[in-house]
Amino acid sequence: VGPSMRYKNIFQVKGNPLEAKNILIVMPYFEQDLIYSLGLIEGLFLDASVLIKFHPATDVRKYRAQLRKNIKVVDSDLYDLLKEAKIVIGSSTGALVEAVSLGIPVICIDNKSMLTHSYLPLFGEGILWERAEEGSEIIGLVHKLSSSLKHNSRQIQSVSEKFKSMFFCEPTEKQIIDSFELDN
Repeated sequence: VGPSMRYKNIFQVKGNPLEAKNILIVMPYFEQDLIYSLGLIEGLFLDASVLIKFHPATDVRKYRAQLRKNIKVVDSDLYDLLKEAKIVIGSSTGALVEAVSLGIPVICIDNKSMLTHSYLPLFGEGILWERAEEGSEIIGLVHKLSSSLKHNSRQIQSVSEKFKSMFFCEPTEKQIIDSFELDN
């Protein structure tokens, strides 16, 4: 794992998912996964504010009509949204790994009709993240992960720190010099 300026906020952002009010849905780049995810969330009624962030390459206008009125489309910086998220839902996106690394519970949507692009290893499943294929599963998992936040904070912290060390390297000057062998 080498340093990347893209992920510097992983080491700076501090959120409190236990106190947060928003459920953040991060949409994938792949259109088939996006359409599948929209179909699942279309019928969900969650007892929280629901924000949806589309991939930057997606034309949101194509999908806006499929969203219920109580789902707010946002275009803010991912880390600003993660600071206020109690749970993140998505598929085929590295943003799920980023959320777990910050200690934010994740529900990974698996598209049962095609190959799933999950970036989450089995480590931490059942503690900090879960998989869902159906909308009804998502509602139950939101409750399960909310409960886990209340009752397993030490374990969640341990798993998130392990994720962070497995997938990210803080882009300090020393790390950059060492990684690119710039200290001739």
